[in-house]
Amino acid sequence: MKKVSLFLSEVFFCITAVFAVTSSGRASEIMNDFYSGKAVNIAEAAALVETSACGTDLNEYIKNCTVLSTLLVSDTDRTYVRLLTDFEKASRNKIYTSKNTETIALYAEYLYSKLSWEKSSFTIIEQLPVWYAKNVLLNNDKKSLLDMAVWYISAANDTTLLWNSFIKKQEYLIDDLDLSDIDRFNYYLSYSIFYMKMPDTKKGLSYLARAEQLFPDSIQAEIIEENYKRGRFGW
Repeated sequence: MKKVSLFLSEVFFCITAVFAVTSSGRASEIMNDFYSGKAVNIAEAAALVETSACGTDLNEYIKNCTVLSTLLVSDTDRTYVRLLTDFEKASRNKIYTSKNTETIALYAEYLYSKLSWEKSSFTIIEQLPVWYAKNVLLNNDKKSLLDMAVWYISAANDTTLLWNSFIKKQEYLIDDLDLSDIDRFNYYLSYSIFYMKMPDTKKGLSYLARAEQLFPDSIQAEIIEENYKRGRFGW
């Protein structure tokens, strides 16, 4: 009986591990399709969240929730918002007490993804630097320094000299760190906006061009470019 129990545990572990790899791969594919301007199925993203909610991999759960949150356009999609609310309630204690670099960074990325549809976005804006600072203090995480710089970019202008100095100091990390194309794309857009506000049009447009090279059909880059034509330096 003990051998059977051990065998079943091993089988369950293998199935869980295979799902984690498959889920992670599919979540990445959905995000790449989204940034590439391709059609994506939000119901499939929701299914990944539901399945990972039953698993033991917290980081995988956060990643899948970030994908779903990224695809949301408003908080009126109550079924999908409920899945994210359930995730936050179920995982809050584990995340808030975690000292794991990846977990902290992933949760901050999840929070950032909510800014486009969450009505109480000011609360998120207040939380983000706390998570970035936590990762820097605990783990000396360079990516969190870059994320902090992006957080400052939203309010920076040609008069915020101290902020601008900090933002420029982290700039080298965009090409120095081992980043995904999606992360690098988003950093390029953020620094494009920053330099357009300085104003340093040449450098701002250069970063926009680099972003477009990564994802030529991205709707995000298109929106930014159209806003520049209207004299609006941001979203």
